[in-house]
Amino acid sequence: MKNNIERVPYKKENYRRINTHKRKLPCQVSGRWLQFPQESSVHPEGDYISVDVMTSTITDSLEEKESKICELVLFREDLEAMLAACKPKTQ
Repeated sequence: MKNNIERVPYKKENYRRINTHKRKLPCQVSGRWLQFPQESSVHPEGDYISVDVMTSTITDSLEEKESKICELVLFREDLEAMLAACKPKTQ
């Protein structure tokens, strides 16, 4: 049996621009995403960001419904430092 699936060209820069505008960071292997606020909050110890962990489910009436799994409150500096420390694997 032939594989008749034709892949659509993926334009990473368009995908990122759209999701940045919506303040969504999607998981690459599930239907979940991080929903970022429009602004961070100020605290004496630094800026913090309340990030919602979201998912999409299908209801009994076959409608797609977004729901929040949980909320993470992270200091901006800690998040930036963790991303900077996470290096890509070398092959």
